[in-house]
Amino acid sequence: MIANKTTINQKAKAFFKSKTWKEMLMFLLFVGLAFGFWVLQYARQ
Repeated sequence: MIANKTTINQKAKAFFKSKTWKEMLMFLLFVGLAFGFWVLQYARQ
């Protein structure tokens, strides 16, 4: 059980240091920003 937990931790650390994580984070940031502007436009009407 403990050995399985350490491999999961190693995979998680590798994922958060990877380029895929950074690209996903930038995409989610862009989606959040677009949603924020949509809410502002909707509130003005």
